[in-house]
Amino acid sequence: MTDTGGDQAPDRCARIVYAGTDIVGPATAAGIGLAVGGPIGALLGAAATSPLTRTLRSALGEFAGRHLGKREIERTGAVLLAAQIEIEAQLAAGKKPRKDNVKSASSGAPPAEEIAEAAILASQRDAQQLKAPLMGRLLARLQFEPDVDSAFAYELIRQTESITYRQLCLLSLFNLNYRDRYKLPDKIDTKTFNGPYEIRVGLLQEIVDLHSRTMLQQRAIDHPGTDLIVAAVNIAPARQELVALGGWLYRLIWQDADLPLEEMAKIASTLQSIGQIRE
Repeated sequence: MTDTGGDQAPDRCARIVYAGTDIVGPATAAGIGLAVGGPIGALLGAAATSPLTRTLRSALGEFAGRHLGKREIERTGAVLLAAQIEIEAQLAAGKKPRKDNVKSASSGAPPAEEIAEAAILASQRDAQQLKAPLMGRLLARLQFEPDVDSAFAYELIRQTESITYRQLCLLSLFNLNYRDRYKLPDKIDTKTFNGPYEIRVGLLQEIVDLHSRTMLQQRAIDHPGTDLIVAAVNIAPARQELVALGGWLYRLIWQDADLPLEEMAKIASTLQSIGQIRE
């Protein structure tokens, strides 16, 4: 493990955690329980002294010994703080953490710390700060998923890193429970584009990209099965469905959590302005 700087290590750890509050929100007992251990941590309850928190604290100590830029520090703290907050929520809801702390796909030791490091590094590389708390939530919830091995955990982290924040919001918008509430159009009318062209095309291309990543499928309307989406002009927003990786990411990031309602409404409004309702 990287040298964390001797007596300065606790201060560096606290600095990282509290820097994350600029993204996640005001510090709570979760942040204190993550930044400190021993008797003080014990006073904060089971979550602060659980094996899951010890895994996060170990990752925190690792990154406290590295040279990080200001924004890297903020995103690192946001991932760890959001993960600790989610761990507390899961334990409070009576959820049982997996005993192997994310099982290995091979015969090696459970790679919980490696998965935490992968999630933090992914967020450090990603300039979209709003994704850092979502990565933290994903990291925490993986600790309560007995059927996810390390290989799939890494893939979920990699996919989350590789798509945009708006694409993650699209997954929440196209979830069955919300798709119909926003009265999304059945097809795109390219003749009614209003506003900046690059915004309209950019959004549609992000939807096409989610299809190519096996996160979305489009339910066919005139025949059984699904449509093959390879171009933006063929998109039917009202008939998008989460599938495979999209379903997993929705459940591990958005389900039973605060949804990005403002962003969802903004996306829906954009789609409504360039679409048509099927008669």
